[in-house]
Amino acid sequence: MPTDPHPIATKSKAQKRSTTAEASSHSESKRAKHTLTSPPPPPSPPPPSPPSFTLPPPHPSAITIPLKSPTHYGLIQERLASLHPTHLSAQNLTYALLIQAILWNQTTGRTALPVLRTLLSLYPNPEALSLAPLDVLREILRPIGLYNVRAKRLVEFARVWNQAPPGKGRVYRPRGKGYGRGAGGKGGDEGEEGWEIAHLPGVGPYALDSWRMFGRDALVGKYSEHSIPAFHPNDSENDNEGSKRAEKPEEREEEWKRVIPGDKDLRAWMIWRWKKEGFEYDVLAGRRKRQMTILGQEKVVEEEEEEEEEKEIAK
Repeated sequence: MPTDPHPIATKSKAQKRSTTAEASSHSESKRAKHTLTSPPPPPSPPPPSPPSFTLPPPHPSAITIPLKSPTHYGLIQERLASLHPTHLSAQNLTYALLIQAILWNQTTGRTALPVLRTLLSLYPNPEALSLAPLDVLREILRPIGLYNVRAKRLVEFARVWNQAPPGKGRVYRPRGKGYGRGAGGKGGDEGEEGWEIAHLPGVGPYALDSWRMFGRDALVGKYSEHSIPAFHPNDSENDNEGSKRAEKPEEREEEWKRVIPGDKDLRAWMIWRWKKEGFEYDVLAGRRKRQMTILGQEKVVEEEEEEEEEKEIAK
């Protein structure tokens, strides 16, 4: 049988595996070379850092809220009211009570208390608050939410206050809905319908009730203006009748006794406070009862009946 002068070379399995491995190694080296020579991707930009915020220094007249007193029920309003008259004027007490009420709207007292401390430290009066930068107010108010709305409202509140400061003898009718009974009554000493703070932005039913309970007596005084006779140069110094009238001016009833609050915390305080006076208080009806001993018998007496019962006892 003749032999082929050019036989076809056949590769063994080992040779095939070696050839395949060399090809794979060559491809990998090319990819590695391409990877090494390609420029690295640009680094991603860092996330934007929040703007730095530094509180201004405390105001020289900064208001410091005192600690709770065991003789109080526990409301923040009591702690503010305790600063008058030694540390706060009647005007600044009214200011502090209204700022507190505005901050407490749609948030909790626990969250709002640190914000109130900061505001009263930096802006302890309407003049200072009216000059506060909005961006600073927004950052202070951020923890309690609605900080844009609240910041603008506080500045507007201070602006209106500076134009028409609350004071005795000028009252305004409450605007809007939600005011409880007694809120639209005759608050002025001259019998006008309204209250001394009702014109201020942000003063709603809660703020009005709170201020009436803890601040109005300080602002307008304990005596009715019309009950104190005015002095006239022609009056005789020996006018005994006029002297007696001047010595015993008519005292107003304490304002908190005339309030029928709608807020649950203010209602709880009213029950506690009337109990100290010896009364059971119905927060819904605004009526009070006293436990009395009449002719040896215990009896619960309605407010209107008390005078008649006292007359009977006197007999």
